[in-house]
Amino acid sequence: MSNAAATTTTIGERCREWWTEYCGPTTGDAAVRARLRRCRSTAEALTIAPAIGLARRLRATRPERDGSAGRLERALDLARLLAHVSSDVPESVMRIAGYRHFPGERDTSDEGSRPVLSETRFKRLLLASPGEELLTLLVRLLAQVDGRADIARLAQDVWWWSDKTRERWAFEYYAAGVAAPVQQDPDEERA
Repeated sequence: MSNAAATTTTIGERCREWWTEYCGPTTGDAAVRARLRRCRSTAEALTIAPAIGLARRLRATRPERDGSAGRLERALDLARLLAHVSSDVPESVMRIAGYRHFPGERDTSDEGSRPVLSETRFKRLLLASPGEELLTLLVRLLAQVDGRADIARLAQDVWWWSDKTRERWAFEYYAAGVAAPVQQDPDEERA
């Protein structure tokens, strides 16, 4: 990938391309996907060349210019996480896991309106710090939603994990997305 191409694609798009190449169910490498899924630490991911390849695509191997710590670790954790995605869908993982309708607006007693992700687990997820804790909770979440996620959105959210991301996830979880605050894509500012 040329430097010019790297600056015009978002982190999410680069992760989607990487996922298609290494973890996609029809185009990926099952052995790489299995090795990444079995990784128990970021250090262990350093032994898997495609994980290093994702870090290179995300320019996480460069000396850090902006003072942010952990770019390499985030990239390796993203490789480990994306290995658990089985299908790239247009809907965000929080919309898949959350309420179908805002609680209280409709009868939430029927089985189809309850969230896949319990509120207790949702709260733990929102309070998680980047790193192993967040990764573990996200891997569990992906298992609950049968590995379905919008890869680009998930990757960007994990990369830029912040209060703004948590806020948007809360609105999506509670099916209140139309009222969610507008969030500028961080890739536009930091790419």
